Amino acid sequence: MSTADWLFHGGTIHVGAPGQGSTGALAVTGNRIAALGDEAIALRGPRTEVVDLAGGALLPGFQDAHIHAVVGGLQQLGCDLAVVHDLEDYRAAIRAFPTIIRTHRGSRGLAGTAMCSRAASRTGTSWTGSSPAGPRFS
Repeated sequence: MSTADWLFHGGTIHVGAPGQGSTGALAVTGNRIAALGDEAIALRGPRTEVVDLAGGALLPGFQDAHIHAVVGGLQQLGCDLAVVHDLEDYRAAIRAFPTIIRTHRGSRGLAGTAMCSRAASRTGTSWTGSSPAGPRFS
């Protein structure tokens, strides 16, 4: 019998399947849920990473895999700052973006700058220090 890579226990684990409600333990092997409840606990092995939820909740697999067509399309027009991690790269991406918009959309460079600024505020978590917004980021 194989053992779990991860075991979550000690809290409420919402199963999400109709009629199943919640359980107290969940085992993960690879990138899949392997077992729930007592079956999950039985998969604990010497290399299993055990996470005590300390009375908290776990909501596995609650993902938002849909897109609103208009909003999704507009977001694709913005510059992607999710992979930018330092001040100089942020500045370079923002400086380049209005040029890209003018090249592909005529004279809409100002709109491109606004879209890039909104992207920066949404992706501040990728910044390795503090958020790039504010006086330092000009």
